[in-house]
Amino acid sequence: MRGASEIVGNVIMLLVVTALISQAFLYGTPILKKRMDESATAYLENSVTELADAIKITALQGGETRVRMELSGRFSSTPTIKLAKDQTGSYMVEIRGSTLVARYASTDVPLNDFTGPYNESSGGALSKSEGIIGINEPVVVTASSIPLRGGIRLIMKVVPRPIRDPSKNVVTKIEIEPISGKSTRANFPVTVVVKKLGERADVEEGTAGNTTGFTTVRTILVGVGFE
Repeated sequence: MRGASEIVGNVIMLLVVTALISQAFLYGTPILKKRMDESATAYLENSVTELADAIKITALQGGETRVRMELSGRFSSTPTIKLAKDQTGSYMVEIRGSTLVARYASTDVPLNDFTGPYNESSGGALSKSEGIIGINEPVVVTASSIPLRGGIRLIMKVVPRPIRDPSKNVVTKIEIEPISGKSTRANFPVTVVVKKLGERADVEEGTAGNTTGFTTVRTILVGVGFE
């Protein structure tokens, strides 16, 4: 009888341990997945900010820069990157993926500046906002998290916008263009090629901001492609 009692006790103990392990997997796995998604999203945010810096530096200093964007961590779907045109008709870089964590608001949130890259009129039309040199970034990173069935759609954008130097009455614009022979769409991991294609200077007359008279507009063309 004593031996039978010990066997029954061991079986009960085994069932209890198995139930505890099952509960740990039941409640712990979703938390672990969300933490992994959070880590992966944070890594992606850093990579996209690095890309924005590369576009800015290449535009101002010239040459060619390559930014490697890895697939670090887990995503519900593999992130994609592409060149797209916004409502102003300008090219931007757009990254899309799916996660389990709503890290951002459902509208574009600027990540590397306190001012977004667009102004919206009362009719809903977008125009590029003008930043001030030394205060605002010429290439803005935005992010949004849009709830979908079974997950969250993550969208990040890299958007150039004009920067004014009031002391010199100069506006510098960075414009993105596709690089001939390079892909305009790719899946992660990907190497982003950034190359200065040229620049031009124009003189405009009129009122812009608080300045009236002649303004020199420096437009820098930067090519972006994916390998």
